[in-house]
Amino acid sequence: MTLEIRPVRDEELADFVFANAYAFNQDRRPEALAETVARSRAYVPLEWSLAGFVDGRLVAGMRIIPLSMRIDGAPLAMAAIGGVASLPEHRRRGHVGALLRRALADMRERGQVLSALYTPHVPLYRRYGWEIGARNLRLTFAPKEVKTLVDPPANGRFRRVMADEWKTLNYLYEAYAAERNCVLVRSESWWRDWVFGRERDTPDAALWEDGEGRPRGYVLYYTRRAELPDRPWPSSRLWVRELATQDGDAYVALVNYLLSHDIHEKIEWLASPDEPLLSLLDDPQQVRTEAWSALMLRIVDVPAALRARGCPTEADGRRFVLGVRDAVAPWNEGTWRVEAQGTRLEVTPTSGPTDLVVDAATLAPIFSGHLSAREAARIGRLHVENEAALDAANAVFSVRHPPFCFDWF
Repeated sequence: MTLEIRPVRDEELADFVFANAYAFNQDRRPEALAETVARSRAYVPLEWSLAGFVDGRLVAGMRIIPLSMRIDGAPLAMAAIGGVASLPEHRRRGHVGALLRRALADMRERGQVLSALYTPHVPLYRRYGWEIGARNLRLTFAPKEVKTLVDPPANGRFRRVMADEWKTLNYLYEAYAAERNCVLVRSESWWRDWVFGRERDTPDAALWEDGEGRPRGYVLYYTRRAELPDRPWPSSRLWVRELATQDGDAYVALVNYLLSHDIHEKIEWLASPDEPLLSLLDDPQQVRTEAWSALMLRIVDVPAALRARGCPTEADGRRFVLGVRDAVAPWNEGTWRVEAQGTRLEVTPTSGPTDLVVDAATLAPIFSGHLSAREAARIGRLHVENEAALDAANAVFSVRHPPFCFDWF
């Protein structure tokens, strides 16, 4: 049976939505599916879909969302993959693998030099060149059990805001993101449709303005309730989606704003590995800290991605010859001379001997700053022919902040 791969048509959207709902154990009642189909039509263009068909019937599908992601502050064209699903009667026949290969070719043609996804099935996507490229922290604590070492500012005020003030929020978000890794560049539609637009999971948003009325920071958060069988009242938690500030006053003010929600038993905070909260709280041992691997990255077009990424000014003049192996995206196979010129990378193909050899999957976390070149060599995933070149690569791929993405897709 031949697998036909193409975007879905409007009359096939219901089958596409059903396959996704079935794969992820979501509500499949007719009214729920109809609502999801309507939302897909409103927010997700059909050209963002890719599906496999056998004898005219949809057997697997995925979405490819065009976005822009910052690496050390530089925006790069990126394709986010979401909703990868295969109907159970058609699984283990290579359909998803075929979709991923086709998706990579399409991404390259569109100039999307990176791809990103979230999954609980890491080994599957590693086979196709994606690799863990970021780490999340989850900080959990009772707001009644901690306080800040610094008093909140006496001046300033909070305002609860909604999607119509996305420009103000985006101004603060962009200032936060200017030196970050793996944060998305957000458009108005992303703020409205993806941050605020999910009807059953819309966050509260609090904006803090200083004594002169200037916006200096915001926090987005959700409140959760759970009925427990062994007690007469529900459990309540506050989940911090994101906090972005421009100075210490805003940070202290917003943390105290969160701590004032002490009607909740716990606060859960999804945070970057360099989140400084523990250094602000009087008793950090009251905070449970968990770390887990999160975002997976894939280099779609190696030379184009390196040129778009740039490098720190301290790496100026450093150079190395990089051999790349990529069995899934063969256009990446080759040897590249990489040289830092100011804050840009000059990348040219070469036939000379290599200094460093790496597969495309390992290159992704090095690229994002999740794994240094030296660490990759230490665990045997980067082959080193020239120690000086390893130092050069370490400098070129160094980042100011560890990679972390607020957004899920």
